[in-house]
Amino acid sequence: MSFNHLEDNLEGKNVLSYLKFLDEVQEPTRTVFGYTLDLASYLDSFGLRDEYALFGGYGVLSHLMNTFGVDVARAWRGSSDIDMSGDKSVLATLKMGYSMPSDRPSPNLKDKRTLKLSAQGEEECKIDFYEGNSTKRYGPAQINNHFGVQLRVVSPEYLVRGKLKTPVDEMQHYEDILGLLAVIEKEGHNPDRVYSILNHEQAENLHTRILRGEKELGRDRFGFFPTRDFSQALRKQLHKRRLVR
Repeated sequence: MSFNHLEDNLEGKNVLSYLKFLDEVQEPTRTVFGYTLDLASYLDSFGLRDEYALFGGYGVLSHLMNTFGVDVARAWRGSSDIDMSGDKSVLATLKMGYSMPSDRPSPNLKDKRTLKLSAQGEEECKIDFYEGNSTKRYGPAQINNHFGVQLRVVSPEYLVRGKLKTPVDEMQHYEDILGLLAVIEKEGHNPDRVYSILNHEQAENLHTRILRGEKELGRDRFGFFPTRDFSQALRKQLHKRRLVR
């Protein structure tokens, strides 16, 4: 291991669990999730746990692991970058604690920056960093625990809503949406958890993506899907919202 902040946070059985994780998980998940936990450990040491939030692919993976177990990561689709939101203090603290070979502002989004971080002995890691209040931009977040590290992640239903902005021809986002719906159901929530935060256009979009995702991905392949009863109940609510404008 070469993530010093993460190593300082690992204790007891979490050390062995993390080493097992490293041995079984493929790249790029192995390295990028390591960076994710190292960042969380580092920011937590400065009292900044509530000032950032993870979203995107590794937000999805965190929820899947938190609900279904660590082994989920072995077969996860993988992603080469971290999507993260935080205030100015978070960005300043990252620059203080990590080598940052690149920090480029987005030409299209004034509050987005593309960072490249470097930890000793590891490949560089790309972070799409959105500066600002993460709750206002993406919605409420929750704390997921991975190997004793507290990771702040945008809540599953708000990640679903955010996924509705992704390209319609990229099937990994459909898989993410279905996985997040499975998390929401497994955690004991009903479809209202998702339905209640969507407007008409979002409801129509999600209805279409659920149908296409279940059809093209198929329930007989590896993956996490809500039960048919949950999916049907949610689609019924979404269909009603589509008709009421």
